[in-house]
Amino acid sequence: MASNRMWSARKAPKELLELIPTATLIDVTGAGRIVAGDDNHVFSGGLKGFLDDDVVASRH
Repeated sequence: MASNRMWSARKAPKELLELIPTATLIDVTGAGRIVAGDDNHVFSGGLKGFLDDDVVASRH
């Protein structure tokens, strides 16, 4: 069962990127269920990058 979950966890983001080509994947290796709590620095950096690059840029 655990190996099946790992396969799904690795395959799902790739499938999502195929469906939404403009999406951005941020790898937070080692994070558990709560990414923001497990590695806040990576999460915050990814969120800031998204806000700066995509949201703010689309308003100009």
